Amino acid sequence: MKIYINKYHKDNVLEKFIDKTVEVYSRSGLNETEKRLINVLPGLKEPQKILVLENRTGVLSMIASDMYPLAKVINLNTDRYYCDKIVHNLKHNEAGKVKVICEPDVTGEYDVILWQQTKANLVKEYVFDLMQQCHQSLKRDGKLFLALEEKEKHITEKMQDMFGGATIDGANDLGLILIGKKKKGEIEYTDYSDDFPFTSLTGEELSFRSLPGVFAHHRVDEGAKAMLEKIEIKDGESFLDMGCGIGSIGISLAKTKKLKTIYFVDSNSRALKATEYNCQKNGIENYQIILSAAGYKAPGKVDVFAGNPPYFSDYRIAELFVETARENLVKGGKAWFVTKNPWKLVDIIRNHFGSCREIRLHGYSLLVAER
Repeated sequence: MKIYINKYHKDNVLEKFIDKTVEVYSRSGLNETEKRLINVLPGLKEPQKILVLENRTGVLSMIASDMYPLAKVINLNTDRYYCDKIVHNLKHNEAGKVKVICEPDVTGEYDVILWQQTKANLVKEYVFDLMQQCHQSLKRDGKLFLALEEKEKHITEKMQDMFGGATIDGANDLGLILIGKKKKGEIEYTDYSDDFPFTSLTGEELSFRSLPGVFAHHRVDEGAKAMLEKIEIKDGESFLDMGCGIGSIGISLAKTKKLKTIYFVDSNSRALKATEYNCQKNGIENYQIILSAAGYKAPGKVDVFAGNPPYFSDYRIAELFVETARENLVKGGKAWFVTKNPWKLVDIIRNHFGSCREIRLHGYSLLVAER
């Protein structure tokens, strides 16, 4: 079996697995956590349904599907960005049997769950929340394999407590796998969501819910507060909130202005789950929730755009935010961006809009451009 993640590139790294029967070609090699989970696959006992959780290449799913052709293999990510990458990899490897889903929670019933947890995404409450969802979704005697890049005492203890014991496999300087077998049905689960009050600048009392794994869990982030102090919008206008998080900006504006339509866009399915709840909790109407990692084209042009773009991936995502703003704004409409590091973003905005002005507030830069 041959799998190409960086298809036919001359500088591909070749790695071999499963007694050298599987060849994987990629730009820089697979993450150590994925390698460990691949090596687990031959020891599975004819599973009927396998969940691959938080994997970002699709390689683990493709190998699992090839080894167990009668099993249903599902690849779940909470972020649409990684789901899109996996779908792309599955397509050019002609691996059509793997099902890719982007959902905020683990649901269903599985014989095996293979969970790849990297350090970059390791937040304690998020891991604990997913761990108990995995426990709840496993069949009796089903197994969870959790691959980590290094030993995490609190995660190990939590898994041992939840599963009534957990095996530590292959621990060394490169990582380990925690293996838990479901021995009992229902156990007491913890609710890691957080409901908190927020007062708008005009005195409106709002209530927000955040979820672990969502940016600024437990609070409205300071960048959003800075945006709300300065952003300009009028009654009857439409608004696009990109990278909306828990919806704090759009919902706060909707409580003070009679907005025509609000489009909440985010690639994180957990963020949108929280946004949907917060809209209903605060009585917001005329809104749409959009799960997308590739920008968005609203049904009609909007008057105001707001975005707090991330800056990894060499600013490609930040540029996507700016492109989306320009594509969706009416003539004379304004785009508002909030950042702590404005220099590169200013160049991107000027390339698309011609100019922008900067407002400094509470350690943030608000960059404003007109269509």
